[in-house]
Amino acid sequence: MFTKLKTAYNLLQKEGFRILLENTVLKIMHRLGFETEIQRTRLRIGEFLKEFHGNKVGYGLFKGMVLGQDEWWAKYDKAPMILGTYEAEVQKRISELSTRCNTFVDIGAADGYFGIGTVFSKKFQKSICFEMSEKGRNAIRKNALRNDVENKVIIYGRADTHFVKLLDGNDFSSLLILCDIEGGEYSLLSKDVLISLKACCLIVELHEFNSADQRKANKFLKLASELFDVEIFSSGLLKPSLYTELSSFSDNERFLAFSEGRPSSTRWALLKPTA
Repeated sequence: MFTKLKTAYNLLQKEGFRILLENTVLKIMHRLGFETEIQRTRLRIGEFLKEFHGNKVGYGLFKGMVLGQDEWWAKYDKAPMILGTYEAEVQKRISELSTRCNTFVDIGAADGYFGIGTVFSKKFQKSICFEMSEKGRNAIRKNALRNDVENKVIIYGRADTHFVKLLDGNDFSSLLILCDIEGGEYSLLSKDVLISLKACCLIVELHEFNSADQRKANKFLKLASELFDVEIFSSGLLKPSLYTELSSFSDNERFLAFSEGRPSSTRWALLKPTA
C-alpha cells in the first residue's frame, strides 16, 4: 500500500504540480503583459491570416463570417478562427444537430464566434448569447452588425441558476445549448437545471485540467447520464498541408496555426434527450 501511495504521489508531483505551476506562471506573465515566444508566433500567424483572408473565416461552417477588430478575448486564437478549425469537433456536432434544433444558446459567448456564426451560416434561425463581460456583449453587438445578423441575435449578461426562465417562450426541444464558462458549468448545470432542460440538446466543455476539476466533471457526467444520452468527444487531428496559405511557414509554425493554447487535451459532453 505504501509503495502504491508513493508512486501516486510521485506521478502527481511530476505531472500535476508541473501543469499547475506552468499554468500559474503563464497567467501571471499574461497579467503583467509578458508573452511567450509561442504566443508571439501565434499572434504573427494570426495577423498574416487576417490580412490574407480579409479578417473573414476562410473555411468551414462559418465561412465568410467577418471577425471583430477589437480582440479583447482569445486574441491568440485568431489563426484557427480564420481557418475555421477553432473547436472543429464542436462545430461538427453543431452542424449535425441543426437538423433537429433551430435556436442556438451560447453560455459564455465571448465575442460571439459561435453565437453569430450559427445564424450567419443559416444553420439556426436565431441565437441567444449569455456573456458576463460588458466588453464581450459590446463585441457581440458590433460583430452581429458587421455580419448583418443583429436581428437574429439576443444578448444577455451572466447566466445564473435562473437563466432557464429567460428561455421561456421557446420550444425547448428546438434548443441547442453550448456551455463553456471555464469550469463554472458544474455549478450552473445543477440537477434541477438539467431536469428543466431535459428536452434540449447540450454541448458542455469539460474543464479537467486538475484533479479537483476531474472529480467535478465525473460527478457531472454521472448526473447527466441519469437524465440524457451522453456522448463524450475530444479534439481531433488536423492536417496543416491542406492549407496552402501556410506554405511559407515552418513545420512548427504551421501546427501552431491550429493551436488553441490548451494546457491538455479537451473533452466535451454532448447531451441528448433520451428516446
